[in-house]
Amino acid sequence: AHASVWADCVAEAEATGTRISWGGRGRGGRGTGRRTFQPHDVVVDGVCLEFLNDTNVTGEGAGGSKTLLQDATIKLLSGKVYSLVGRNGVGKSSLLKRIDARKVPGFPPHITTLLISQEVFGHEDMNPTDVVLKNHRDMKSQSAEANKMRISDLEEEIDSLDMESEEDQAKMEALCEEISRLEEDSDDEDGTNCAEAKAREALHFFGVAESTYGVPTSKLSGGIRKKVSLACALVSRVRLLLLDEPTCHLDLEGIIQLRRLIAEYVATGATVVVTSHDIDLVNDCATDTIHFVNHQLTYYPGNYRDYLGYRKQGITHELKSAGALEKQRAAMVKSIDNLKKKSSAANCRTAKKKIEKQLESKKKKLERHGVEKNEFGHRRTAQKDGGIRKGAINGIDASTRKGMTHKQLLKQASVDIGPVPDKAVQFDFRNPTSTWGDEPLVSVMDVGHRYDGTKRSMFDAGFDSSLVD
Repeated sequence: AHASVWADCVAEAEATGTRISWGGRGRGGRGTGRRTFQPHDVVVDGVCLEFLNDTNVTGEGAGGSKTLLQDATIKLLSGKVYSLVGRNGVGKSSLLKRIDARKVPGFPPHITTLLISQEVFGHEDMNPTDVVLKNHRDMKSQSAEANKMRISDLEEEIDSLDMESEEDQAKMEALCEEISRLEEDSDDEDGTNCAEAKAREALHFFGVAESTYGVPTSKLSGGIRKKVSLACALVSRVRLLLLDEPTCHLDLEGIIQLRRLIAEYVATGATVVVTSHDIDLVNDCATDTIHFVNHQLTYYPGNYRDYLGYRKQGITHELKSAGALEKQRAAMVKSIDNLKKKSSAANCRTAKKKIEKQLESKKKKLERHGVEKNEFGHRRTAQKDGGIRKGAINGIDASTRKGMTHKQLLKQASVDIGPVPDKAVQFDFRNPTSTWGDEPLVSVMDVGHRYDGTKRSMFDAGFDSSLVD
């Protein structure tokens, strides 16, 4: 359908000698492609995520659970780099771990994933080359299973085609070629020497010294272990790469190579999701931003800088809407109060009944009244935005409304109008009880430290650190 529309546009432009008119409803572009997704896209609706703290397993905290996502939508399109942002502790790492563990109901089974965790732990019995090779074997197994799932879906699609239609015949040929490519990819087995050569090449790409190739990863620094994990991502090309604080422990060379890795993934049409406190990284690499807030995932086009601009515009719009609604409600409450005074002063029963009827109508109007515009700045309609407006008294539960005055109800409803401010992060530093005067509380002299198997010391002799009250 899209191809025929495009052909019509080209023919029309050639006949009239004008520019090609493309886009709009019924002519391709946004009107027809808003909900059109490709096979390598990830779109999962109704995602619920809950964190359970089992003290018998973790040995920490008081147990209980915490809702992280409620009826959210995960939408990850191929060829995109998503920056996942949100407050610390909101559940970003938990979401990435759940996706990598394939524990999200409805997640496409043919999408291969790889998570690079913030903290990479070492192994006593595995050196960097062993880690990369093991990960490569695991990814090959996952890829083979994913290809099998994808081939099954393509075969079902072929069975549903009409062989008498020329358009379906061309589509069947493309599907058969896709199946053949997937089968060849599943049958492609790297030899031991070839796989080991790729592993060493990937380690060299990230600046891992050859002298550490035979050293157990448990004896390597956090930065080298992180580079080994990134080398796994370079060897095993997955469809969805998840990066949780990838710059943690990395030096400048590692950060530069990390950016090259992300660029190579995007060039192959893969998807990358990164959560990082490195503002330069997310501004330079991200194409879209996901805001994890209020148990939902909100999507913004552009990098982190663009996201801040959109957020500022949204907060300004919400504040303006809240101010306008407050003025409108104040005028309606004043009108209701005036009608009450007129009703009390009226001597005629007929006039009093008429005023009470007007008063009841005003009260119902006040209960229905809410924000006039939606988050896009368009006038709210019952068909698109629902029957109850944001901030309306009718949106409050009936059991809560019972026994409350209109002024109390308005105060209750106003909570849901404006933007919810982020809680300030507070640090409580207790005053020291030392009476040592000007003497330091902690004094460290001549400190030195090095990792096993290395000659270079992290600290030079004579390092002095003092904390005074």
